Amino acid sequence: MKGQTGMKKQIRYNYFIMVVLAVAGIIILDTGCSRNIVPVKENKQIKTTQETESAEKIQNFNYLFTEALKQKIFGSYKNAMKYFLECEKIKADDAVEYQISGILAISGQGKVAVKYGEMALQKDPGNIWYYYQLASEFQMLGEGDSLVSVYERIVKEFPKRVKDKITLGDLYLNNKQPEKALKVYLEIEGKYGKSLEVEKKIIRAYRENGKYEKALNEIGKASDIVGENKELLLMKADILQNMENSEEAEKIYEVLIGQYNIDPEVNMAVYEWYMRRKKYDKALKRLEYIINSDQISQNRKLDYMFKLITDKELNAYEREVGKLAMEVYKKEKDDLRTQLLLVEYYNRNDENEKAMDMLRRMILKYPGFKIGWQQILYISEKMQMPDTVVYYAEKGMKIFKNDPLFYVYICSAYIGKEENNKVIQYAGDGLKMALQKGVNYVEKETGIDYKTIIIQLYGYLGEGYKNLQQYRKSDQAFEEGLKIDPENTYLLNNYSYYLSLRKDKLKKALEMSAITIKKEPNNSTFLDTYGWVLFNMGRVREARKYIRKALDNGGDKSPDILEHYGDILYKTGDKNGAVRYWKLAIEKKGEKKVLEKKIETATGEKIL
Repeated sequence: MKGQTGMKKQIRYNYFIMVVLAVAGIIILDTGCSRNIVPVKENKQIKTTQETESAEKIQNFNYLFTEALKQKIFGSYKNAMKYFLECEKIKADDAVEYQISGILAISGQGKVAVKYGEMALQKDPGNIWYYYQLASEFQMLGEGDSLVSVYERIVKEFPKRVKDKITLGDLYLNNKQPEKALKVYLEIEGKYGKSLEVEKKIIRAYRENGKYEKALNEIGKASDIVGENKELLLMKADILQNMENSEEAEKIYEVLIGQYNIDPEVNMAVYEWYMRRKKYDKALKRLEYIINSDQISQNRKLDYMFKLITDKELNAYEREVGKLAMEVYKKEKDDLRTQLLLVEYYNRNDENEKAMDMLRRMILKYPGFKIGWQQILYISEKMQMPDTVVYYAEKGMKIFKNDPLFYVYICSAYIGKEENNKVIQYAGDGLKMALQKGVNYVEKETGIDYKTIIIQLYGYLGEGYKNLQQYRKSDQAFEEGLKIDPENTYLLNNYSYYLSLRKDKLKKALEMSAITIKKEPNNSTFLDTYGWVLFNMGRVREARKYIRKALDNGGDKSPDILEHYGDILYKTGDKNGAVRYWKLAIEKKGEKKVLEKKIETATGEKIL
């Protein structure tokens, strides 16, 4: 947008959605527990006493309990829950509470499920299935400490269950408690003798605890049991890496590649090793094996590729990276994450039309795929296509109602189109939506935090009012945003710059701008703003210093900064220097009429 002053500057957040669809969690394997979320309870006779309950109540309870189990078996959880709750009214029974807990867990009500699970366990602390169900519920909730606590109780209540002890050790290890894990594993080994399974766990515990020599010693013991196999070699190489013994580690990796050239586990370990050592030729060769392997999941391949295409050090390997991106795309063309990889690859190479074409097809087929909409808006904004941004933002608003991010993009477009009333309208509406959820809200699907959205919308609101010369409302919008984040560089920079344009509250503007250059001392835009505030305060020599620094830090590509430096030179009497920088500003698509007028004034010659 070309502003009336001939100088327009703003910093905006870029919403470049990096999609990482990774699932983190603890997987409990071979613990002896059921693999169902809610294991079926063993037959338990309902204890009743004639002294406390009538025969009619007992009969009613038994009928309801049986009917509830039938409904549960047929998948009618709502009806099953109704019957179980009726049972609970007749008698608070652990079997009922166990079943209620399981249904609540299935329906995603983990907190309440835990409550009922604990109630059942208090009544019958000797029932192993109650512990397992409670453990599964804490696992679903992602409460690692509580999960560990359940297994500590299991081990205490059932000391002979070796698999549960192993699980406890594994949980300690996953919970970053290697010393506790080691104690459990050594106790098992001391009681039941050496086994390869436990030896490997001891090795891992020593490694996580930084006791590398002891870990290598355990690898030697494990090798005595089974010989030097692939898994032990991989562990040894990994430990040698951590000991910074790169030469020995590389020798082992070369041996592994020689013996297990197409093994997926070996190729992944060696690929990661070569990447860390920046041996990209060898790394990319291993990655080709990984991508062509049917034993490695598409998500793992995509994890590698997303990281690869964003690594600037690999610019020299553009051809190889492009080939690998196409190969992994061909594996699962209909997979959304795979398609996003190709979009990201096109983005990286500024092949925006190809990225847009793929995104259009994605949102047409999957209109509810929000990340696709966000990507198409981002690219449209990057390509400076405000009408396209408006088109997709409006369509997205109809699908994703009450989502303020679409309002951020449409405000950006209308700023570019100089339709300030619409900017104010959409910024206000977006703020109402975002503030309802609060500044601390983070969207699970994309990871976008509402604090960022709110700050951006306050910035657009301030800019819209500024462009309409409604300065009081403009200042108020910036002030509201700064109440949320007093050191937000985006708001501080724009607010201080706009104050400098109208030569108002210059002391306040200088204080705000000073915060930005303290945070980012080499940011050309922030340096320019600080210099321009100084210039408008009459401190021309100081202003020249900061705007010169802005030019040296990439500002020579900005018409605004070039123009500012020309203005300063003219003020100091260097007319020839001023004209030179104003001409450079015209070349960088600065406001031609304004700049030509300045050149005419300086030279006394009319420009034709």
